[in-house]
Amino acid sequence: MNVSDYDNKINTLLNDSSTYQLMNNNPTQRVNRETLALINKHKDVLPSDVHKHLIQPRIVQPPKLYGLPKVHKDNVPLRPIVSQIDSPTYYLAKHVANVLQPLVGRTTSHVKDSRHVVNILRDTRVEADEIMVSFDVDSLFTNVPIKDSIDVIKVILSKNNIPMEYAKLLEHCLVTSYFLYNGQYYKQIDGVAMGSPVAPVVANIWMEHFENIAITATPSPVKLWKRYVDDVFCIMRGNQADIECYLSYLNSIHDKIKFTCEVEKERKLPFLDVLVKVRPDGSLGHSVYRKPTHTDRYLHASSHHHPLHLNAVVTSLVNRAHDLCDKDHLPGELEHLSNVLRRNGYDGKLKARRHKRNRPMEVARQPAFLPYVRGVTDKLSKILSKYAIKTIFTPDSKIAQKLRSPKDRIPFETPGVYKINCSCGSSYIGQTKRTITSRIKEHIRAVKNNDPQKSAIAEHLLDPSTNHWIELHSPQVLSTERHYIPRLVREAIEIAKCKNFNREDGFKLSSAWNPVIQYYNKTGQQPTSSTRTNVDTIIEEPT
Repeated sequence: MNVSDYDNKINTLLNDSSTYQLMNNNPTQRVNRETLALINKHKDVLPSDVHKHLIQPRIVQPPKLYGLPKVHKDNVPLRPIVSQIDSPTYYLAKHVANVLQPLVGRTTSHVKDSRHVVNILRDTRVEADEIMVSFDVDSLFTNVPIKDSIDVIKVILSKNNIPMEYAKLLEHCLVTSYFLYNGQYYKQIDGVAMGSPVAPVVANIWMEHFENIAITATPSPVKLWKRYVDDVFCIMRGNQADIECYLSYLNSIHDKIKFTCEVEKERKLPFLDVLVKVRPDGSLGHSVYRKPTHTDRYLHASSHHHPLHLNAVVTSLVNRAHDLCDKDHLPGELEHLSNVLRRNGYDGKLKARRHKRNRPMEVARQPAFLPYVRGVTDKLSKILSKYAIKTIFTPDSKIAQKLRSPKDRIPFETPGVYKINCSCGSSYIGQTKRTITSRIKEHIRAVKNNDPQKSAIAEHLLDPSTNHWIELHSPQVLSTERHYIPRLVREAIEIAKCKNFNREDGFKLSSAWNPVIQYYNKTGQQPTSSTRTNVDTIIEEPT
């Protein structure tokens, strides 16, 4: 999507003054202090290990807004997502969501997934005077009323003997919702932010409360009402006028919740990814549904991916066909898949459906994430499997890495590896688990106080043999890495690459890195798939 078009669509969303409000400052530290104080205040209701986890020191980041395009809708509107990872309330929201999740899905209208829909359809019939309709809540998440939802959740907590303090913790996570976009901070006045761990739970609980009112006091005979989050599959008696009357009734229940509807055509209606069809005898058939914008493009068979990934394309499509199609539509779906797979480079042969097996218990060990290189990392995985280490293969390059990120970047507010240059031509390379900004401020303080014990930069400046100028005003972020060992490795690589005045070399690199670093120092480029074969010709003494 063109950047200007994307920005215009986001700004259109933010112009809704009933949902979003521009803020004058960054509230991150204030919200973090309030969150920690609330956690400590209610620590008696939290398990000790959970309380310890929630209050441990960590770097907090402001939530960031981005939009996902709804490519199946006219003008491709954006779905607002607020990335809350490492935000002040993120880990508290995860814990509250885990507590509330078992309370969701206890109603008869609850639908788990498409396969659950198929099981429901097997026992359902549609009479001649009945009609299928699907209802969809318009922008459910941003329209969930927080105050009303909290009141409903308090009642549920009381019935299930869950401490009422969890309602206060939840309310804090919801009312402190804010985000960063394009350098400005916005407060979400009402509704829940899609991206928050508690958002799906709160939305589901509110909709269960809403539909309980809607079904019990309905003016029209509803035979079937099944809901998946904000999508409803309904069978009711009547005609188009009755449907419009019922739609008006639903939209009158709460001023924030508004529905749109889609009526069956030719006795067919899509719901989730299932196409429901009424047979002549009133029973319901079902097959796989694809939106008109679906391209039938999958991971191509010639892609440089592990064979298990390529095989999963075939088996997942075949499994879905068997799960969602009845016996009348299954042959046609399998024939369609065979043609589609040929167009995606596969041989078109559909493998037998896989059944899940009860695998033996494995030793709980951290898996190894390796980029897939045919003939190299697949052999390494066999070695690791002897030690009960599972290998997860990742692609060497992703399209997302080639495109601009839609999220605001704040590189100096993250842990990572940084570089500060000196006028003498050498540099200082450092790494920190705190924010890079915090560490640079410490360097500046040490320089002002002429304290060489606190900073190698201060020691370098005090060297009487030369007159140095340290570029503390323009530090460079080399890597925003959160994990300790990868951060040490990256620091050691950067130290080996350039002339520096570090006091020590840091992490001891394996000699296997020498060819790559020497290649970089001679060419100024990182080796790629096309240059790896030339590395040995540049290095005088291969190691």
